[in-house]
Amino acid sequence: MRQRLRIFISSPADVPDERLRAALIVDRLSQDYSRFFTIETYRWEHEPMLAAGHFQDAIEPPSAFDIVVLILWSRLGTPLPERTAEREYRGIDGRAPVTGTEWEYEEALKVAREKKAPDILAFRNISPTPIDPRDPDAQAKSMAQLNALNAFWAQHFVDRGVFLAAFDEYRTLEDFAQRLEQSLRKLIERRIKDASAGKTAD
Repeated sequence: MRQRLRIFISSPADVPDERLRAALIVDRLSQDYSRFFTIETYRWEHEPMLAAGHFQDAIEPPSAFDIVVLILWSRLGTPLPERTAEREYRGIDGRAPVTGTEWEYEEALKVAREKKAPDILAFRNISPTPIDPRDPDAQAKSMAQLNALNAFWAQHFVDRGVFLAAFDEYRTLEDFAQRLEQSLRKLIERRIKDASAGKTAD
């Protein structure tokens, strides 16, 4: 029986093309590795957002997945309430408020440190970010988002030139797609190898 391999795509709303391309890549990988796995993506834009609760409550925790893919560019997202009827939304260090993207990454990271899973891949678009040259309020909001993203990046990935965790940078959609597919193939093939080694040992 084929195993199920689930991939959570985490990002703010400013990278829709990357999210779509990630889904297409996973569809191709699902075909290529259909002998071994049923592979599927989980994207928040495809989940029903029920008006009875907060939208983040409708999203499964990333730590429940096998692989988490974080994609960032110009935004970190919108802050979550500190607590809802379903969950408490705090950062890995207890801080609040946090955005949905922050919470998703840090929720997965906390469990990965404890259980060695899920696997986490991080990608950052380093091409110029769009800023409205005519609207001061829009400019201020864009800069606030970028500053929040840079602070998050310094906390988890690169702080004053010191590398804290592995990540990939890209400038174009094609570059992102190539890097993502290579990384996912390696993770999938590692699982196949580990499963084969386990059968041999039995």
